[in-house]
Amino acid sequence: MNQLSPPRWVTPLYIAALAAALAVLGTILFMGISRNPWPLDGDIADVTINLGGTPVREHCTSCHPEGSTATGSPHPDIAPHETAELGCTGCHLGEGMALDLVVSHGLPGNGARAILKKKDIQASCYRCHPLQPLAGAEKAWNGYRLYLQKGCDSCHPLAGLQQSGRYAPDLTAVGDHLGIDQLVTAIREPGREPVNSTMPRYPLSKRQARNIALFLKSRTARPLFQTPLAQLQKKSLLQPDDLFPGSEQLSPGQALLQRKRCIACHRYNRDDGRIGPDLSYSGLLRTGTYLADFPGDPTALIGGARMPAIRLTAAEQRLLVTELRQNADRLQQTRLTKAVEGRDLYMLLCQRCHAADGNGLGPIAANLAQMPRAFANNRNFFAGKSDKELQQSLAQGIPGTSMPGFARLLSPERREMLLDLLFKAFIGGGRYAKRRLPELPPKPEFALPAAAGQQLFQQYCIRCHGRSGTGRGPDAARLRLQPSPRNLTNTGYIVSRSDNQLLRAITYGVPGTAMPPWLGELDEQQIWALLREVRRLSVGEQP
Repeated sequence: MNQLSPPRWVTPLYIAALAAALAVLGTILFMGISRNPWPLDGDIADVTINLGGTPVREHCTSCHPEGSTATGSPHPDIAPHETAELGCTGCHLGEGMALDLVVSHGLPGNGARAILKKKDIQASCYRCHPLQPLAGAEKAWNGYRLYLQKGCDSCHPLAGLQQSGRYAPDLTAVGDHLGIDQLVTAIREPGREPVNSTMPRYPLSKRQARNIALFLKSRTARPLFQTPLAQLQKKSLLQPDDLFPGSEQLSPGQALLQRKRCIACHRYNRDDGRIGPDLSYSGLLRTGTYLADFPGDPTALIGGARMPAIRLTAAEQRLLVTELRQNADRLQQTRLTKAVEGRDLYMLLCQRCHAADGNGLGPIAANLAQMPRAFANNRNFFAGKSDKELQQSLAQGIPGTSMPGFARLLSPERREMLLDLLFKAFIGGGRYAKRRLPELPPKPEFALPAAAGQQLFQQYCIRCHGRSGTGRGPDAARLRLQPSPRNLTNTGYIVSRSDNQLLRAITYGVPGTAMPPWLGELDEQQIWALLREVRRLSVGEQP
């Protein structure tokens, strides 16, 4: 059988496309050279240096004879180093063989080879020197200490560290891929790219973020002047002796919280990482089993929790529970006795998540698996909740979420005081002014097949809840919905909800959220089919 030959016009089209591409490339090169011509009429310097056993050629001294600066000033003294030994790119980076003023100072883009100037040059020091205090690299060393103090190693892998996470991108060679400015942006604005990043925004000053970036810039896949044997040994990085000043004065339990980087994110008494919930009262807000198990597998108890797993031995678990319980008992007898009004209790126990003005956007709200419920301007939601439901949520907490139960920490009278404050200060309308709830669709005599529920979910729900029900659908990220769509794979939460509660949310929507009512769009059989699909997603059953 004869093979079909392509139409005659295909080959000329390919040739025309190739010619157009070459013309565009030539234009770009011409414009680049015309804008950034080689500034010298004389010979081009061609120097070869030895960096880590690899010969590296450079043209840098064509413009910077003997390492002089752009203004003609001589190169600063870098004894015991010599410019003839290190060349230019060994410390300053850049593209040493480029014949273009822009490209020679680092290709545009992620800034991986962008020229390092002035105090930023110290980012190169630890590409050669071992990590230890070093004159001239004080900021990079401080960045390393901050990296450990803030618990970055709890999530990010980094070769050589005794404690290294496995939940975030590997930073072992991040200096080969990003420039200092790009690293600072990634640290200070983690949600810029990607927009669904789970990394919290740390409360770091610009100076602190830049110091960490200087340290990370030194992390490279091939450290300079490190012998092949040293690379094979993969020696551990030195942990600073003064990483946690004053730790010798702490109790064993407090030292454990510090050593495991808990305080890097959480608040504990006066120390506050300003990322996670306050642990000061947790000994009376959670059971001993919960406190012991949560660090090792946070997502098993709070679906979608952003906290990395922290490995604890059985002895460390017992020490942690004892420390948290004793601390909560002490605060219950001291600090809480001074909170005589509802607003005092709210500011001590609630505003960290729900915000001082009750809008649900507290200091740590964005870091929680599910955004806290807003009280302010959310009267319609609370008018649909019985007072018994609200009392139960406050006393026992909400399973699968960061909302703990306050039954052991606060007396019934104090819990009533707190509920009264919520309605008086934020919700409005009176605590007992409830709206009449409409009837729920009755359970149909004949249920739709499971496949129908799955198809309905894919048709109506994935834009917000995602294909797998995690609450990370395209609209959730694009529109930055607040509160974020419910994570339907959160077993603890969904199992704790009755069929009527879930039916009401599907049928009539959830006031104060982006969840719309589906009554009218879907019939009773379809609504019940969606309910069964939500139940299936919550326990991870296969379709």
